[in-house]
Amino acid sequence: LDLPCGAFDVAWVIAHRTCDGAEAAVPSAGVQFPASAVDATRELGGGFAKNTVGGVIAKSAASVGESNQLLAGSETDPEGADAAQQGRTKRARVCDPQDPHSLLTGSVVGREELLQHA
Repeated sequence: LDLPCGAFDVAWVIAHRTCDGAEAAVPSAGVQFPASAVDATRELGGGFAKNTVGGVIAKSAASVGESNQLLAGSETDPEGADAAQQGRTKRARVCDPQDPHSLLTGSVVGREELLQHA
């Protein structure tokens, strides 16, 4: 599925009751990943088999200036568009490759919280 808006990262929590085999599955809330980060991951050597979109987002967030274009101007970073248009250098941001959700939601919710609420 190739969405122009990127992709949504959704986790599934599956509970299995061993005494009778009953199962239940519940999805977490989804967090939108920028299309540019999904595309960049797809194009890396090894694609999704060897790289994660979270890793690409973390690397982009850590970069400064012109090379930080994956997130600049995305819906998840509207201030990036303004800074990029005005030629200002943005400060590097810290992002855990395993938890880009915190960065993408402006520290509103992280991966752990998404899983806890599923």
